Amino acid sequence: MTLGERISSLRAEKNMSQGDLADALGVSRQSVSKWETDASVPELAKLVQLAELFGVTLDYLAGRGAAPDQPGPEAPQAVVICRPGARMIAGAVLLGAGLLWTLLMLALFGYLPLLGAYLAVCGALCLAIKRHAGLVIGWLTMAALIPLTQNFTGIRMFAIFNPAYYQSSAALAPILALAMWLYLAALIAFTARAVKRARK
Repeated sequence: MTLGERISSLRAEKNMSQGDLADALGVSRQSVSKWETDASVPELAKLVQLAELFGVTLDYLAGRGAAPDQPGPEAPQAVVICRPGARMIAGAVLLGAGLLWTLLMLALFGYLPLLGAYLAVCGALCLAIKRHAGLVIGWLTMAALIPLTQNFTGIRMFAIFNPAYYQSSAALAPILALAMWLYLAALIAFTARAVKRARK
């Protein structure tokens, strides 16, 4: 940003016209116009007046410093890895939904629902784990899916490589087994990316 652009920007922030600025500095409006188009440069005394009027330093006007409320160009910017607020909200929502569903099913039907317990556990993990809570939940879900699907639905993830599995099983079973393998591949990819970022 040039000196003229800085003067123009600061003037606009103060809601001043070129005439207003000219009156404040005791110069003509044409002088202010020339400054802002970089056709001419203000005298040192006028630069000091500009800095005082706008509440900035001479270095800032000259393009070598930062405005009082802005970080300098050399200041390192913080890298946001995750949003703790979003994680806490997600954890609270999952935990609340899980507990509500569990209590509702217990009150209406007298049994502990698997879905409610799962949501409550996911919510608790999300609240307890500060980094990579999603990966932890994903791996625990995978570890639970393998025996549960095999015992309750007959879907055998590791039997997908056996050609006889496609003939003896229901048509949907191989598709769901393949979906589990894709889920596992995605988990491995996300975990590898997280490890790579942690090493950097």
